[in-house]
Parts: sequence; structure tokens; C-alpha cells
Amino acid sequence: MVEKGRRLALDYGLVRIGVAVSDPEGLFVFPVTSLDSSDWEKEFSELIAEYHPTAIYVGYPVTLTGNVGSAANLARDFAIEVSEKFPGPIRLIDERLSTKSAAFLLRESGKSEREARKEIDAVAATVLLEQALITEKNTGLLAGSEIS
Repeated sequence: MVEKGRRLALDYGLVRIGVAVSDPEGLFVFPVTSLDSSDWEKEFSELIAEYHPTAIYVGYPVTLTGNVGSAANLARDFAIEVSEKFPGPIRLIDERLSTKSAAFLLRESGKSEREARKEIDAVAATVLLEQALITEKNTGLLAGSEIS
């Protein structure tokens, strides 16, 4: 059985990092914010202090065919940086189509493309955290793979 506690998800991008968090029971997931990729460390530390996550998931954007490209390498490098600031488990989770799913959800909620642009990264983080929690519930294990 997976330990109780909040999970944090980070959807890394060159411009913004979407952030989502779960409740302590892992039943609900909420978009939190988007961090500026060039200056994320201070706000990240504040998020850790506020939510006290037990694990962090970082989106790992492999290609649709499962290959590791430059975006996935950048996300892995980012996850390694996160590991230097967070002592708990950090897992890479396949995020294929999470941004497309987030865009669809925002469109369905009536947001214009312009309005959605401000929220899409945090909603994408929500999508990947929901995937991770489903895997945890089904397997009893943390989803994704450990960073290396």
C-alpha cells in the first residue's frame, strides 16, 4: 500500500512549469499555479513548505512512439534539479498528450484559447497527477520511474 500524503506534479516547459497537488488521501487533484521556468526555485520551496508532499511527479514527455527526445531529456534534467531541493521520491511519469487533454478540458469548460493559455500548464500537471494516482491505487506502488 502506498503511504498517505499529498503528491505534487510538475509539468516542465521551457517557459512555464505547471504545478498540481493532491489532497492527503489522493482522492482529488487541484491545479495550483504555473512557475516561471527561469526562476522557479524560490516559489518551489514555498510550495514544498505549504503542501509538504510525500512524492513529486515530473512529466516525462516521451514521443507518441515511446522514444526519448530532447524534451524528455530536459524534463529529466529538471527532475534531477528538483531532487537537489526535495529529499523525497521524485518520479518521471509519461505525460503523452497531457497538454492536449488539458486544452480539451479548458475548451469544454468554456475558456477561450487566450484564457486557457494562462492555465494550461497547471491543468496539464493535474492530468498527469491524476494518471499517477490511478496507477498508485491500482498497483499500490508509486507510478512512473525513478530519476537517474
